[in-house]
Amino acid sequence: MEAQITRRKRIKEDKNRIISGKKRSPKKKNVRKPFYKFYKVFKNDTAVIEVSVTDLRPFGDTFLQIKAACCLNRSHCTAFSVPQDEPAFCGFVSRIDAMEYAKAGALKYISELIDEGDAGRERLLLYREAHYDDLNFNLTDRHIRQIEMELNMHSAA
Repeated sequence: MEAQITRRKRIKEDKNRIISGKKRSPKKKNVRKPFYKFYKVFKNDTAVIEVSVTDLRPFGDTFLQIKAACCLNRSHCTAFSVPQDEPAFCGFVSRIDAMEYAKAGALKYISELIDEGDAGRERLLLYREAHYDDLNFNLTDRHIRQIEMELNMHSAA
């Protein structure tokens, strides 16, 4: 009987918290936050940049206001775009996917420079020199598969 009373009391407190918007405080004070990784690769670059998701900041109220305005008035919803002066990048949850994307992007950019002929020759040489380690060691299929096996071994353990 006492267990039912405490359970009902807890349910009532939870309902009040939901209505008021407050979150339940964790039972342990020193709870470690999970560490998630996010990988980004910039366009025409071979570097895979690791970012901790715990470092990312939420958009906050501005994002919610924009979403609410678009949902309420779909005929006059404002379109948003990425600023042109910002370098474009793609984000990945998997390091392997990021490495494969960086490799494919680099090979595509190199083929574009080759197609330009003599006009792109100097930029091609500079690009190959600047990204020598990534193109010849870090982004080879053998190295990518080796990292994939190591990640699979760590996740299985």
